[in-house]
Amino acid sequence: MPSYVYLQHYTSQGDLGISRDVFVTLGQHVVSYIKEKNDKDFTISDYVDVSIRSNRVIYKFYVTKKSTVDSKYIEKSIKDYINTNLLMICEVIPFEINIKITVDDGV
Repeated sequence: MPSYVYLQHYTSQGDLGISRDVFVTLGQHVVSYIKEKNDKDFTISDYVDVSIRSNRVIYKFYVTKKSTVDSKYIEKSIKDYINTNLLMICEVIPFEINIKITVDDGV
């Protein structure tokens, strides 16, 4: 599994490689932020799965929610926040976000 995203011809000085660890840290920041702002209708796992395939960053977050909470709301919240933060770091990184949601009314 690749451990860097490579941006060819990023500047006139050459290529840029961004480590997987940078994206893991961003994912952990997202988890931290969501836990801080969360209204307790869902919980998000501390574990963030990040992989790089074909120079594309793939995130996987794990969420447990109450049955009354709309899954689309959770997905939109996470995706909006990570989109904003990833674009601030490097606007040219292709990525996708997958969210594994399970239902537990004891949340």
